[in-house]
This record gives sequence, C-alpha cells and structure tokens, in this order.
Amino acid sequence: VDYVLPLTNLGLLSTFKDVFYTENNKEVIFAINLLQNEYTGGYASVYLVPTQYVTDKSLIENTVKVGSNQEYVYVTDAYQQFLYSNAGDQRASTSCSFYDDLVNDEHFRWINKYPGTWSNGTRYFDADIVIYRYAEALMFKAEIENALENTPTAISYLNDVAERAYGVADFYASTLTKPEVDEILIDEYLKEFVVEGKSWWVFNRFGVVYDRVTSLAGRENEHANMLIWPVSTNTLSGNTNIKQTEGYN
Repeated sequence: VDYVLPLTNLGLLSTFKDVFYTENNKEVIFAINLLQNEYTGGYASVYLVPTQYVTDKSLIENTVKVGSNQEYVYVTDAYQQFLYSNAGDQRASTSCSFYDDLVNDEHFRWINKYPGTWSNGTRYFDADIVIYRYAEALMFKAEIENALENTPTAISYLNDVAERAYGVADFYASTLTKPEVDEILIDEYLKEFVVEGKSWWVFNRFGVVYDRVTSLAGRENEHANMLIWPVSTNTLSGNTNIKQTEGYN
C-alpha cells in the first residue's frame, strides 16, 4: 500500500462508472485483460438477465441488460436497499440496476460490472476483470491506520473514497471513534466493491463473519476451521512440505 499510493500514474477516477467502462485507466493496479476475439464467455454472464426471460423484447439493452446464460448472481432486496440508501452515491447504479415491466408484471435486476460488449444481438464478455484498483489501496490504508489507533488519519483516507462516491468532501467526521470507523469501513467495502470478490476477506479481517453472514450465524464453535478450506490430498501427497490446515487432520 505504501508503495502504490505515492505512484503518480495511479489515482481515483472522478466518475465511478469509468473504472469499469474505460479499460486500462489510472485506477487499475492489476487486471485480467480480455479481447472479444479471444474470449466470449465468463462468470459475468451469470450477472445478466437471460434474453428469453424478457417478454417485451424492446427492453433488451434499452433498460434491461441481458445475456445468454442463466442468471445465478444478483443482489437481494436488502442489499439493493443498502446500496441505494444514499441517493447521492454514484456507485449504486453502476453496481446494479433494476427495472419493473408493469405491462407484463416482470421484475428484473442485474449487475452492471464487467458487462462486455453487446453487438448484433450477442454479448461478448471481453470486459477487463479488475483485480486490484487504487480505491482498494486507499481503503487498505484506512484500515491499517485505524488498527494502529491513528483514526483521524484513517478517516482522511476513507474520505478520499467517500468524496468520489457521494460528491461531498470530508463526508465522514474526523471525530468518529475507532469502532465506528471499522463499521463504516466494512459498509464502504460492501458498497465500493460489489461482486469484485472482496467482502469475504473483509469480513474475515474485521472478525465479523459470524455477524455479517446469515448462514454462519451461531456456528462459531462448529468446526476448528469453519472459515478456511482444507488442503487437498493430491496437494499434500505432491509436496511433503505442505501441511494440512489445522482442524482437518
């Protein structure tokens, strides 16, 4: 983090949507680059509404973003309300969208990140997959500083991300306590990095998995390593220096 943040070729984009719709931008630290001619599938295909589910075909790509695969991943009602809880948060509509077709009594919801390219009735999943970006480095720095009891400094880094999101400088007050900042950091991670694969690790670092993941509530003592996978037998037999995860012996 201390290496990345001072780099002059990196920084936050002023518009959140541009992070995902402008490839190789200055916010991207590391990404998997994809081109239309080399790849047309991918996990982002399960974020979009299947074409056959849309009765009114005029809605396709003109409000309802569609794909050709089954939609397995979308936000819940509670997550939708959480993401849209602040009307000024520009991240919400970039992360996910919703549409009600009142004529056909159909409700659609879909995730907007990594949509690829829609061309001649076909979607090509050629959007670059962003693994690490500058906003996460700022959030990491805020997390670290708060853990070190440097809460005002943590709030400063947090506010860099919040200012882009809400369009308000010093969105979070400098008088917040360390526990308050921790809770805010968790929520801001959830709003900033929708479907970017960050939340599980955030919950683990902050020690709130059993509080934040409904299916794990009350299961703290169920297994010695409830939150960590075991090492496979093939891996263990292939390298004797690797040891089984504690609790799976």
